[in-house]
Amino acid sequence: MYKPNPNTIVEIPLSLIDVNDSWNCRSGKWEVNDGDEEGQQFDDLVLSIREKGQEVPCDVRIHPDNPERYQLIAGFRRARAKKKIAAEDKVDGILRCIVIAADNIQARLRNISENTGRQNISIPDIAWGIHELHIAAQVNGRPMSIGQIARMVAKSESYVSHLLTIMTKCKPAITKRWRSMPKSIGVRAMHSIALLAKSDQDAAFELLLMPGSSADPTKESTKYSSWSDNAKRKAYSVGVMLGQLEGSGCITTTGLDFVKHIRLMVTLRDGCTVKQRDMIVDEMVRGYELGKQRDPILRDE
Repeated sequence: MYKPNPNTIVEIPLSLIDVNDSWNCRSGKWEVNDGDEEGQQFDDLVLSIREKGQEVPCDVRIHPDNPERYQLIAGFRRARAKKKIAAEDKVDGILRCIVIAADNIQARLRNISENTGRQNISIPDIAWGIHELHIAAQVNGRPMSIGQIARMVAKSESYVSHLLTIMTKCKPAITKRWRSMPKSIGVRAMHSIALLAKSDQDAAFELLLMPGSSADPTKESTKYSSWSDNAKRKAYSVGVMLGQLEGSGCITTTGLDFVKHIRLMVTLRDGCTVKQRDMIVDEMVRGYELGKQRDPILRDE
Protein backbone atom coordinates (compact mmCIF):
# COMPACT_ATOMS: atom_id res chain seq x y z
CA MET A 1 0.00 0.00 0.00
CA TYR A 2 1.19 3.49 -0.85
CA LYS A 3 1.33 5.78 2.16
CA PRO A 4 0.01 9.36 2.01
CA ASN A 5 2.45 11.65 0.21
CA PRO A 6 1.09 14.83 -1.44
CA ASN A 7 4.28 15.21 -3.49
CA THR A 8 4.26 11.80 -5.13
CA ILE A 9 2.12 10.52 -7.99
CA VAL A 10 1.57 6.76 -7.91
CA GLU A 11 -0.21 4.27 -10.16
CA ILE A 12 -2.89 2.22 -8.42
CA PRO A 13 -5.02 -0.57 -9.96
CA LEU A 14 -8.65 0.50 -10.29
CA SER A 15 -9.57 -2.80 -8.67
CA LEU A 16 -8.13 -1.49 -5.40
CA ILE A 17 -10.03 1.81 -5.45
CA ASP A 18 -13.59 2.17 -4.18
CA VAL A 19 -15.48 4.66 -6.36
CA ASN A 20 -18.88 5.71 -5.02
CA ASP A 21 -20.39 8.18 -7.51
CA SER A 22 -23.17 9.14 -5.10
CA TRP A 23 -20.47 10.41 -2.71
CA ASN A 24 -19.22 12.93 -5.27
CA CYS A 25 -20.22 16.59 -4.88
CA ARG A 26 -20.86 16.85 -8.60
CA SER A 27 -23.81 15.00 -10.11
CA GLY A 28 -24.29 13.85 -13.69
CA LYS A 29 -24.90 10.77 -15.82
CA TRP A 30 -21.45 10.80 -17.35
CA GLU A 31 -21.94 7.64 -19.36
CA VAL A 32 -24.53 9.47 -21.49
CA ASN A 33 -22.51 12.67 -21.71
CA ASP A 34 -24.45 14.64 -19.12
CA GLY A 35 -21.96 17.17 -17.80
CA ASP A 36 -18.40 17.84 -18.81
CA GLU A 37 -14.84 17.82 -17.56
CA GLU A 38 -12.94 21.06 -18.07
CA GLY A 39 -15.21 21.96 -20.99
CA GLN A 40 -14.98 18.53 -22.65
CA GLN A 41 -17.79 16.07 -23.04
CA PHE A 42 -17.16 12.70 -21.43
CA ASP A 43 -16.39 10.95 -24.72
CA ASP A 44 -13.86 13.67 -25.53
CA LEU A 45 -12.25 13.12 -22.13
CA VAL A 46 -11.93 9.40 -22.89
CA LEU A 47 -10.35 10.19 -26.26
CA SER A 48 -7.95 12.68 -24.69
CA ILE A 49 -6.78 10.18 -22.07
CA ARG A 50 -6.34 7.55 -24.79
CA GLU A 51 -4.14 9.89 -26.82
CA LYS A 52 -2.23 11.74 -24.10
CA GLY A 53 -2.61 9.59 -21.03
CA GLN A 54 -4.05 10.73 -17.70
CA GLU A 55 -2.34 14.08 -17.24
CA VAL A 56 -4.09 15.15 -14.03
CA PRO A 57 -3.89 12.68 -11.11
CA CYS A 58 -6.86 11.83 -8.92
CA ASP A 59 -6.93 12.15 -5.13
CA VAL A 60 -7.43 9.03 -3.03
CA ARG A 61 -7.05 8.16 0.62
CA ILE A 62 -6.52 4.86 2.39
CA HIS A 63 -10.01 3.49 2.90
CA PRO A 64 -11.13 4.20 6.48
CA ASP A 65 -12.86 0.81 6.73
CA ASN A 66 -10.27 -1.30 4.91
CA PRO A 67 -6.56 -0.42 5.10
CA GLU A 68 -5.86 -2.68 2.12
CA ARG A 69 -7.96 -0.54 -0.23
CA TYR A 70 -8.26 3.09 -1.32
CA GLN A 71 -11.21 5.48 -1.56
CA LEU A 72 -11.53 8.00 -4.39
CA ILE A 73 -11.90 11.57 -3.16
CA ALA A 74 -11.54 13.75 -6.26
CA GLY A 75 -11.35 13.00 -9.98
CA PHE A 76 -14.49 10.95 -10.50
CA ARG A 77 -14.78 11.66 -14.24
CA ARG A 78 -11.15 10.76 -14.83
CA ALA A 79 -11.64 7.50 -12.92
CA ARG A 80 -14.77 6.71 -14.94
CA ALA A 81 -12.92 7.44 -18.18
CA LYS A 82 -10.03 5.16 -17.22
CA LYS A 83 -12.50 2.43 -16.27
CA LYS A 84 -14.22 2.75 -19.66
CA ILE A 85 -10.90 2.52 -21.51
CA ALA A 86 -9.86 -0.55 -19.50
CA ALA A 87 -13.18 -2.27 -20.26
CA GLU A 88 -12.94 -1.51 -23.98
CA ASP A 89 -9.33 -2.70 -24.18
CA LYS A 90 -9.99 -5.65 -21.88
CA VAL A 91 -7.09 -4.79 -19.60
CA ASP A 92 -6.68 -4.05 -15.90
CA GLY A 93 -7.18 -0.33 -15.38
CA ILE A 94 -4.52 1.79 -13.67
CA LEU A 95 -5.28 5.19 -12.16
CA ARG A 96 -2.60 7.83 -11.54
CA CYS A 97 -3.22 9.15 -8.03
CA ILE A 98 -1.94 11.20 -5.16
CA VAL A 99 -2.55 9.51 -1.81
CA ILE A 100 -3.52 12.07 0.79
CA ALA A 101 -4.11 11.84 4.52
CA ALA A 102 -7.70 12.90 5.12
CA ASP A 103 -10.42 12.14 7.61
CA ASN A 104 -14.08 12.24 6.58
CA ILE A 105 -14.37 16.00 6.94
CA GLN A 106 -11.14 16.72 5.08
CA ALA A 107 -12.09 14.29 2.31
CA ARG A 108 -15.49 15.91 1.83
CA LEU A 109 -13.88 19.33 1.81
CA ARG A 110 -11.30 18.26 -0.79
CA ASN A 111 -14.06 16.99 -3.08
CA ILE A 112 -16.13 20.14 -2.63
CA SER A 113 -13.12 22.43 -3.12
CA GLU A 114 -12.14 20.80 -6.41
CA ASN A 115 -15.67 20.96 -7.79
CA THR A 116 -16.81 24.36 -6.56
CA GLY A 117 -13.80 25.88 -8.27
CA ARG A 118 -15.23 24.89 -11.66
CA GLN A 119 -17.36 27.44 -13.48
CA ASN A 120 -19.89 24.90 -14.68
CA ILE A 121 -20.79 23.22 -11.43
CA SER A 122 -24.46 23.68 -10.65
CA ILE A 123 -25.86 25.48 -7.61
CA PRO A 124 -27.70 22.33 -6.43
CA ASP A 125 -24.41 20.39 -6.47
CA ILE A 126 -22.75 23.08 -4.35
CA ALA A 127 -25.71 22.93 -1.96
CA TRP A 128 -25.49 19.15 -1.75
CA GLY A 129 -21.75 19.23 -1.12
CA ILE A 130 -22.00 21.86 1.60
CA HIS A 131 -24.80 19.92 3.26
CA GLU A 132 -22.72 16.72 3.18
CA LEU A 133 -19.78 18.57 4.72
CA HIS A 134 -22.06 19.97 7.44
CA ILE A 135 -23.33 16.48 8.27
CA ALA A 136 -19.85 14.92 8.21
CA ALA A 137 -18.60 17.53 10.65
CA GLN A 138 -21.45 16.81 13.07
CA VAL A 139 -21.13 13.03 12.80
CA ASN A 140 -17.41 13.21 13.48
CA GLY A 141 -17.85 15.35 16.56
CA ARG A 142 -16.40 18.51 14.99
CA PRO A 143 -19.43 20.64 14.12
CA MET A 144 -18.66 23.58 11.87
CA SER A 145 -20.31 26.99 11.96
CA ILE A 146 -21.76 28.56 8.84
CA GLY A 147 -18.90 31.04 8.90
CA GLN A 148 -16.29 28.27 8.91
CA ILE A 149 -17.92 26.48 6.00
CA ALA A 150 -18.29 29.73 4.08
CA ARG A 151 -14.60 30.49 4.40
CA MET A 152 -13.63 26.99 3.33
CA VAL A 153 -15.73 27.04 0.15
CA ALA A 154 -15.12 30.75 -0.57
CA LYS A 155 -18.80 31.75 -0.39
CA SER A 156 -20.59 34.32 1.75
CA GLU A 157 -22.18 33.28 5.03
CA SER A 158 -25.67 34.27 3.84
CA TYR A 159 -25.24 32.15 0.71
CA VAL A 160 -24.15 29.09 2.69
CA SER A 161 -26.95 29.66 5.21
CA HIS A 162 -29.57 29.72 2.47
CA LEU A 163 -28.19 26.58 0.84
CA LEU A 164 -28.27 24.70 4.15
CA THR A 165 -31.83 25.89 4.77
CA ILE A 166 -32.86 24.56 1.36
CA MET A 167 -31.22 21.17 1.96
CA THR A 168 -32.57 20.74 5.49
CA LYS A 169 -36.09 22.15 5.18
CA CYS A 170 -37.15 21.23 1.66
CA LYS A 171 -38.62 17.78 1.11
CA PRO A 172 -35.89 15.35 -0.05
CA ALA A 173 -37.87 14.58 -3.21
CA ILE A 174 -37.76 18.27 -4.15
CA THR A 175 -34.03 18.75 -3.55
CA LYS A 176 -33.38 15.56 -5.54
CA ARG A 177 -35.37 16.93 -8.49
CA TRP A 178 -33.62 20.28 -8.12
CA ARG A 179 -30.24 18.60 -8.40
CA SER A 180 -31.16 16.45 -11.40
CA MET A 181 -32.72 19.22 -13.50
CA PRO A 182 -30.80 20.25 -16.66
CA LYS A 183 -31.16 23.93 -15.75
CA SER A 184 -30.92 25.00 -12.14
CA ILE A 185 -33.58 26.95 -10.26
CA GLY A 186 -31.96 29.79 -8.32
CA VAL A 187 -31.21 29.99 -4.62
CA ARG A 188 -33.81 32.66 -3.89
CA ALA A 189 -36.64 30.66 -5.41
CA MET A 190 -35.64 27.43 -3.66
CA HIS A 191 -35.18 29.24 -0.35
CA SER A 192 -38.73 30.58 -0.60
CA ILE A 193 -39.97 27.00 -0.96
CA ALA A 194 -37.91 25.90 2.06
CA LEU A 195 -39.81 28.41 4.23
CA LEU A 196 -43.16 26.89 3.29
CA ALA A 197 -44.93 24.08 5.10
CA LYS A 198 -43.94 20.75 3.53
CA SER A 199 -47.54 20.22 2.45
CA ASP A 200 -47.27 23.32 0.23
CA GLN A 201 -43.80 22.72 -1.20
CA ASP A 202 -44.71 20.44 -4.12
CA ALA A 203 -47.18 22.90 -5.58
CA ALA A 204 -44.74 25.79 -5.15
CA PHE A 205 -41.97 23.84 -6.86
CA GLU A 206 -44.21 23.01 -9.82
CA LEU A 207 -44.97 26.71 -10.14
CA LEU A 208 -41.25 27.41 -10.46
CA LEU A 209 -41.02 24.95 -13.34
CA MET A 210 -43.30 27.09 -15.48
CA PRO A 211 -41.64 29.10 -18.26
CA GLY A 212 -40.10 32.43 -17.32
CA SER A 213 -41.54 35.84 -18.04
CA SER A 214 -39.70 35.90 -21.38
CA ALA A 215 -42.55 33.87 -22.89
CA ASP A 216 -44.83 35.91 -25.12
CA PRO A 217 -47.81 36.89 -22.93
CA THR A 218 -49.94 37.79 -25.97
CA LYS A 219 -50.15 34.16 -27.06
CA GLU A 220 -52.93 31.97 -25.80
CA SER A 221 -50.41 29.27 -25.00
CA THR A 222 -46.76 28.43 -25.28
CA LYS A 223 -45.01 25.09 -25.61
CA TYR A 224 -45.38 24.53 -21.89
CA SER A 225 -48.24 26.57 -20.47
CA SER A 226 -50.76 29.32 -21.03
CA TRP A 227 -49.98 33.04 -20.90
CA SER A 228 -51.91 33.26 -17.63
CA ASP A 229 -49.57 30.71 -16.03
CA ASN A 230 -46.62 32.88 -17.02
CA ALA A 231 -48.36 35.96 -15.63
CA LYS A 232 -49.06 34.17 -12.35
CA ARG A 233 -45.42 33.19 -12.02
CA LYS A 234 -44.31 36.75 -12.68
CA ALA A 235 -46.87 38.10 -10.20
CA TYR A 236 -45.65 35.68 -7.54
CA SER A 237 -42.06 36.81 -8.11
CA VAL A 238 -43.01 40.50 -7.89
CA GLY A 239 -45.02 39.81 -4.74
CA VAL A 240 -42.06 38.11 -3.07
CA MET A 241 -39.86 41.10 -3.86
CA LEU A 242 -42.42 43.59 -2.50
CA GLY A 243 -42.74 41.53 0.68
CA GLN A 244 -38.97 41.40 1.11
CA LEU A 245 -38.64 45.15 0.69
CA GLU A 246 -41.40 45.84 3.20
CA GLY A 247 -40.07 43.24 5.62
CA SER A 248 -36.67 44.94 5.61
CA GLY A 249 -38.26 48.37 6.14
CA CYS A 250 -37.27 49.72 2.71
CA ILE A 251 -40.84 50.47 1.62
CA THR A 252 -44.38 50.37 2.93
CA THR A 253 -47.24 48.87 0.98
CA THR A 254 -49.92 50.21 3.31
CA GLY A 255 -52.94 50.97 1.18
CA LEU A 256 -51.50 49.24 -1.91
CA ASP A 257 -54.37 47.88 -4.00
CA PHE A 258 -52.98 44.82 -5.79
CA VAL A 259 -56.09 44.54 -7.98
CA LYS A 260 -55.90 48.19 -9.03
CA HIS A 261 -52.16 48.20 -9.75
CA ILE A 262 -51.67 44.69 -11.14
CA ARG A 263 -51.24 45.94 -14.72
CA LEU A 264 -48.39 48.20 -13.62
CA MET A 265 -46.44 45.23 -12.32
CA VAL A 266 -47.41 42.34 -14.61
CA THR A 267 -48.20 42.28 -18.32
CA LEU A 268 -51.81 41.17 -18.80
CA ARG A 269 -53.18 40.16 -22.16
CA ASP A 270 -55.82 42.34 -23.79
CA GLY A 271 -59.17 40.79 -23.03
CA CYS A 272 -58.00 39.32 -19.74
CA THR A 273 -61.09 38.24 -17.81
CA VAL A 274 -61.83 39.28 -14.24
CA LYS A 275 -61.39 35.68 -13.11
CA GLN A 276 -57.97 35.44 -14.75
CA ARG A 277 -56.91 38.75 -13.26
CA ASP A 278 -58.02 37.74 -9.77
CA MET A 279 -56.08 34.47 -9.99
CA ILE A 280 -52.95 36.40 -10.96
CA VAL A 281 -53.51 38.87 -8.11
CA ASP A 282 -53.88 35.95 -5.70
CA GLU A 283 -50.43 34.71 -6.72
CA MET A 284 -48.94 38.14 -6.10
CA VAL A 285 -50.51 38.31 -2.64
CA ARG A 286 -49.22 34.80 -1.86
CA GLY A 287 -45.71 35.81 -2.89
CA TYR A 288 -45.97 39.05 -0.92
CA GLU A 289 -46.91 37.25 2.30
CA LEU A 290 -44.01 34.85 1.86
CA GLY A 291 -41.57 37.64 0.98
CA LYS A 292 -42.17 39.39 4.30
CA GLN A 293 -40.78 36.31 6.06
CA ARG A 294 -37.63 36.11 3.94
CA ASP A 295 -34.09 37.33 4.51
CA PRO A 296 -32.63 40.21 2.46
CA ILE A 297 -31.95 39.51 -1.20
CA LEU A 298 -28.80 37.50 -1.84
CA ARG A 299 -25.99 39.01 -3.88
CA ASP A 300 -23.99 35.83 -4.49
CA GLU A 301 -26.53 34.16 -6.71
